[in-house]
Amino acid sequence: MACSDLTVPVIIDRRFHGPLASGNGGYSCAMAGRFIAGPAAVRLHIPPPLDTPLGVRWKNGEVMLVYRAGGDEITVASARPASLDL
Repeated sequence: MACSDLTVPVIIDRRFHGPLASGNGGYSCAMAGRFIAGPAAVRLHIPPPLDTPLGVRWKNGEVMLVYRAGGDEITVASARPASLDL
């Protein structure tokens, strides 16, 4: 995908929890990485919130899942293209 922002939010459903109050790390990373064509390197910045609409933002070839809390935009995860060269 090559757009600046998507209007449809990403939601990590409660059934995909890791710890009881946050999303499973692998599942949450996949939700961010799916916006990258090919292999992706994904980083979780905070425990992913459950049942919370996350906006998708693009910046410098990187995608970020973000949400608003108290007027601030908080980055939950970021993903960028990666190489599988070993």
